[in-house]
Amino acid sequence: MAEYAFLLLLITLYLVFYGRDWHKTERKALAWSLVIASPSLYLMILFLYHPAWLGPGDILERMYGSPADAIIQLFTSFNGS
Repeated sequence: MAEYAFLLLLITLYLVFYGRDWHKTERKALAWSLVIASPSLYLMILFLYHPAWLGPGDILERMYGSPADAIIQLFTSFNGS
């Protein structure tokens, strides 16, 4: 319950301080702010509900894991020869 209260407080403070300026903001800047805020929403869902989704570390491992392993193998082959 404390997690919900904390996140509700953060969202409320954000809306209080920045919500009144949204109607003055250009459409392009508003779109970028939503793009930047989407990882926060993803992490908030992970924090509150603990779904069986990939975490940030798992996503990075899937993106960079095999290239990093190939680079390590390349360097170990230089060292072994």
